[in-house]
Amino acid sequence: MAVENRLLFFSKEVTRCIKDPTVVSHLEADSVISSDESSRLKKIYLDGDPFKANEEMIDCLLKSTAKGKWRSFLDALEKSDYLHLKSLLESTDRPRSSDTREKEIIRVFIPFLEKTVTANEIVTDLYSRKVINEVDDELIRATYQNKGDTYATIVLLERMQCRLAPDEWFYEFLSVLVQRGFKHVVKELEPDFLDCPERFRPCTGSAEAKGTECDVMNSNTETYDTKGGDDVCCSSGKVIEHMVTDYGDAEEDMDQGVPTASENDNDADEESALDLSLDSGLKDSSDKSSSRLKGASNSDINEKRCLHEIEKNTTNVNKVAKLGERAPPEGHDFDGDSSCDGGAEQTKTNRKLDDETPLAEKLYPFQLELAEKALAGKNTIICAPTGSGKTWVALYIIDRHLRSSSNGEKTKKVVFMARNGVLVSQQMDFISNKLPYAKVKHLKGDTEEALMMNAFFEDYDIFLFTPQILVNNLSKDVKSLSIFSLMVFDECHHTKGDEPYSMLMKNYLMEKSDGTKNLPQASCHSQ
Repeated sequence: MAVENRLLFFSKEVTRCIKDPTVVSHLEADSVISSDESSRLKKIYLDGDPFKANEEMIDCLLKSTAKGKWRSFLDALEKSDYLHLKSLLESTDRPRSSDTREKEIIRVFIPFLEKTVTANEIVTDLYSRKVINEVDDELIRATYQNKGDTYATIVLLERMQCRLAPDEWFYEFLSVLVQRGFKHVVKELEPDFLDCPERFRPCTGSAEAKGTECDVMNSNTETYDTKGGDDVCCSSGKVIEHMVTDYGDAEEDMDQGVPTASENDNDADEESALDLSLDSGLKDSSDKSSSRLKGASNSDINEKRCLHEIEKNTTNVNKVAKLGERAPPEGHDFDGDSSCDGGAEQTKTNRKLDDETPLAEKLYPFQLELAEKALAGKNTIICAPTGSGKTWVALYIIDRHLRSSSNGEKTKKVVFMARNGVLVSQQMDFISNKLPYAKVKHLKGDTEEALMMNAFFEDYDIFLFTPQILVNNLSKDVKSLSIFSLMVFDECHHTKGDEPYSMLMKNYLMEKSDGTKNLPQASCHSQ
């Protein structure tokens, strides 16, 4: 089961790396898949769609009843020279994101590399260093003969990232470039390599060992191991960071109106409730949650529920915020008129009442109902339209969560995530203002603090950041999601494909399958 779980976790990496049907041939030889399945998969490979072929191969593996199928699959990867994939799947270390700094550097500089690197000049050296194998070598040379050097370079840059671990192929690639006179290229990619190649030499052993032996390059920092003597390097040189920044435009402002929809309150199957983040790699459980999510997020149903709840739970409809409007801010009445001049005393009174009123009394009855399951410690998905008050529900859940700490229980730590920096800043201001007793920390993606989460962990109660920041820290300082007690996912309907939310939930389910204790409660908010 361990290999199966890791295969599901690293399915993206597997489908990216395997480019030819050799693995399929080995699986057929070991009777893991049938001859018909093998022929069908090979045809898809030959038709030029390795991604689809790999997805279907994984599906065949999951359905296969052959004994020892996972051992056969690992052997097939080794025989086909996919050593990095084999290492990922058989490792006992906690899985980390496969999106590394080395890959990001190549992705950013691909246009530059296509124009400046001559594939035919370096392919032999990469083959001799086992960065590529014989199949890759033949394909690159054939592409060079038929389509020219630019196309050959494209193939080379793709194939060199498939066989070895990122820190290994990146080191060998830079070494070959220097050896073949492409120092100007290396200066653009990684200028410190020219001064001190030893800093970039791959560590040996497991991923966990690499993390303790030396500073792994995919942590996005400018700290390196300096093995090889005191005089190897004397300065860090120019700092080059390829940060994954906040992404997406601000799609909506803070929701502070009246919440009007239902949550996914069936927690009998936690994985089903959380599997909205998973794509086709985890079909069995994601189908259940996705069907619920679609039903709960239907805009017509939500609007009818909104109007029904407003009419049912309020005595003065004229004073209820309409769908899409904000809740009245301090110093304003329900009609949106602010108190000023002669009404200064009234403004002061309104503000005083707001500060002293318990949070639960500020919420409408249906807001309290939305929060019920979350307050009971259940993983929930709360669906409501834009402007319907999800932020107030989240605030109430966070407040009750922090106040529920008891002696002997681990310290409560909350993380609130939104998809981009603008939304995070808005939520930071809102939560800080409404929960003045809590210590709140905003980690921004363009600062060094974003990679030093552990340094602030003991001093704050609530952390706010984009999900990519947590993904980055999971590959460095944060060893487990269990350090948090509550995770709030704003706009969780954007959890799909390879987005950071999806990576985090895959980590969550992977830790759960490994038996990790005290995983955080998840409160997911969607429209």
